[in-house]
Amino acid sequence: MLHRGLAVVGLLLVSLCVNAQSVYYPDALWQRKTPAEAGINAALLKGAIDFAVASESRNPRDLTLNHYQTFGREPFGSAIGPIKDRGDQTGVVVYKGYLVAEWGEPSRVDMTHSVTKSLLSSVVGVAYDRGMIRSLDDPVKDYVAPIQLYETSELV
Repeated sequence: MLHRGLAVVGLLLVSLCVNAQSVYYPDALWQRKTPAEAGINAALLKGAIDFAVASESRNPRDLTLNHYQTFGREPFGSAIGPIKDRGDQTGVVVYKGYLVAEWGEPSRVDMTHSVTKSLLSSVVGVAYDRGMIRSLDDPVKDYVAPIQLYETSELV
């Protein structure tokens, strides 16, 4: 099953690369195209989306429960801030700046967990390129407000 799913995703990527079009950069409102208008094989796209939906995390949607079953067991594992339950499986497919597919609730705000590292490293790279960070060896504390930890009893 996993190999078939990976093959579908691979075929989709090949299909996307083969169908070259001019690049469009979105503004505040993303323009939409159907897969056919974008030159994408709709059946392969549907297969990739179905694979993504079927591969949803098996962890509880109750993220408080999930936290305390995993990281909460570690030393100093208490949550520092609020925890929001996870929503339905959601995603978008953007091809050359056009929104060609979406499912779930793309406008829903969800907790990002590990993807935060990727987003933060991108933001740090841009800030460094713009001279907003003097040196990558500088301590983070020189650029952010101090973090104030709360007592666990204050969060209940």
